[in-house]
Amino acid sequence: MLEIDKILTVSSSHISRESYEWLTDQCEKPTCNIMVAYEKDEYGFILYICKHFHLEAEKSDIPDDIYKLIKLAIEHDCTYLCLDVDGQPVPGIMTYENTYD
Repeated sequence: MLEIDKILTVSSSHISRESYEWLTDQCEKPTCNIMVAYEKDEYGFILYICKHFHLEAEKSDIPDDIYKLIKLAIEHDCTYLCLDVDGQPVPGIMTYENTYD
């Protein structure tokens, strides 16, 4: 049987400048054991959400804006979360006026 994973793609405007920098650091030197982050060049990030992720237990390990998006991905049974500059904003989730140059 084929293993097929789901991905939730949302706008990268949902993360703050600080969270963007935190994710960049996670790509270079991971310290978080609940997800694996990959850069999409200048377009955003792809996060692999570890299957053993426990929402409440791990909340303090990651920025709140990223936590909310991971929670949304898990609620939709997704294994990956894609933060993309061309992704659609999610109604009801805060956005930031960011330029990540």
